[in-house]
Order: sequence, then structure tokens, then C-alpha cells
Amino acid sequence: VFNKTDSPKINSVWKAALTILRHAKNIIIVGYSLPKTDIYMQYFLKSAVGPNSDLQRIIVFDPVLFRGDEKTAQMKQRYKECFSPQFSSRIIFEPAPETYPSAHELRGTFQHFTALLRTRPEYLLFYP
Repeated sequence: VFNKTDSPKINSVWKAALTILRHAKNIIIVGYSLPKTDIYMQYFLKSAVGPNSDLQRIIVFDPVLFRGDEKTAQMKQRYKECFSPQFSSRIIFEPAPETYPSAHELRGTFQHFTALLRTRPEYLLFYP
């Protein structure tokens, strides 16, 4: 959807998300390829992350990132271009592949993400 702020209710959700992302220490993106055509989301992420001086990592879960082909390279490039150079070095594209050593087809999926939450939550949640 090009215009993601069609109604006051939706607009308030986007404003809340913007505020949360501006103060997040870690951002986890699950199952979103950041297509070039989604200009709004690129702008939104840039404006949310740009002023965030506390951001440590951006973790991206997507099966494409574990394929090692041209689509993998393109997706990584889109994410790197979306964020400033200071943040692009903090993007983790292949989070904990060892959590599925025998099930390569599950790497980067929602199942991989939830398994990591169950088995190694410190990797994602960064306990103080």
C-alpha cells in the first residue's frame, strides 16, 4: 500500500512506531524484503533510525538472506542503502544460522526466529 497513513487510527500507529524505533536499542525485522517500490517504508525507516543514537543492531530474518544468490545480494544492498553508513555496519543478515544446522530450508523463516527466541533469547533480547 503506497499511502500507509490513510486514516487517523492507522496514522497514530505509525507515529507510535516511529517514536519506539527512535529509542530502540535493537530492531528485529522478520520476513520483510524491503522492496525498492516501498518508498514509504524506506523513508519511514530512515527517519526513525536516523536520530537514534542508542541503536546497537538491526537484525533481519528472511529466507532469501540464507540462499547466497543474486537475490540475497540485492536484498542486503537494499538494506545497506536504506540506512546511513553508521547503521549499515550494524545490520545482521544471517542471525544464528546454527540454530537450524540440519534444516537449511528453515533458516531465516519465522520458525527460525521463534526457535531462536526459545533457545537463545539473549541473542535477541540483550539482557542488561
